[in-house]
Amino acid sequence: MARTTLRRIEVFVAVVDAGGFRACSDLLDISPAAVSHQVTQLEEEIGFRLFIRRRGRLCGLTEQGTRAYREARELLGHALTFENSLGSVPRAVRRLSVLAEPIVEAQLAKPIAAFAAECPAVDIVLKRSHFEEIVGNLNARSADVAYFYSDGPVTEVASDLAWREPICICARKDHPVFSRPHLAFTDLREFPFVAPPRGSHFRRSVDALLRRVGLETYNVALETGHANVAREAVIGGFAISAVITRYLDEELARHGVRRVQTDETELALDVRRAVRRDLVLDGTTSSLTRCLERAASPAH
Repeated sequence: MARTTLRRIEVFVAVVDAGGFRACSDLLDISPAAVSHQVTQLEEEIGFRLFIRRRGRLCGLTEQGTRAYREARELLGHALTFENSLGSVPRAVRRLSVLAEPIVEAQLAKPIAAFAAECPAVDIVLKRSHFEEIVGNLNARSADVAYFYSDGPVTEVASDLAWREPICICARKDHPVFSRPHLAFTDLREFPFVAPPRGSHFRRSVDALLRRVGLETYNVALETGHANVAREAVIGGFAISAVITRYLDEELARHGVRRVQTDETELALDVRRAVRRDLVLDGTTSSLTRCLERAASPAH
C-alpha cells in the first residue's frame, strides 16, 4: 500500500462523523470536491472502497470501511499522544470546556483529572449542567464537549451514544410498594412519584422509557428540578422515583432507599456525547472523549 497522509485520514473520519461529503465540507470549510478528492486518493492508496455508493450518493460504509474507520480514529489518537510526548517543545496551554448532567459529571471527574495529569498542555474545565443549558452553550460555542441523558438521539444537537446507563424505581425500604409481590410497572400507578418538571428533557426521556413498559401515566405528587428536594422526598418515604441506578447504589442506599423489583426487563437511558462541530476532527478532543468513556461507562 502506498503511503497516505494524516490529512486524508482526518477527512475520511470527518465524512463518517458528519454524515456525508457536503456536511464534511461545511465542517472543515473546504470544498466538496476537495473532500471527494481526499477520500478517492485514500481509497486508491489502500486498495479498497471505504463507502457504498449508489447513483453518486453515499449509502454507508463498506465492511472494510467500517474496520478502517475504527483504526483511523485510533490512529488520530496515537498521533495526539506522539505530539504530547514532545515535552521539550514549548506549547501553548489548550483549554477545553466539558459540560455534563448531574451524576455523569461526578463520573467524569476522576478520568478528567487523570487525563489532565498526563496532558499538562490541556486545561480542562468540568461543569455540571442540564440539557437545555448544554444545547445553548454548544450553539454559542462556549462549551466544547457535553454529556447528557436521553432516550435516543435528539434533534437539538448532533450527538453520539457514549454508553448506556441503567435506571430503576426506588423507594424507602418501608414504603408500601415493597408489600406487593410480583410487582409490574403498571402496578406503580397507584403510588405517588416525585419527578423532574414536565417539559424538561430528562422527564421526557424517563417518560418515554416508562411508556414502553406499559406505564403510560403515573401519579406525580411532586415535580422539582432540585435534586435535593427529590432526594428528601424519597428518603422521607413521601414518594417513589425513577433514578439512575448508579446514584441509588452510591448515595441513596445509605439512607435506607432500596430498588423496587419489577417483573419487566431492565431500563436504561443513553448517555450521549455532543462535540462542538468544529472540534469533531480535533485530536485532543477525540483523545479526551475516548479516555472519559472507557473510564466512566458501567462496564468499567
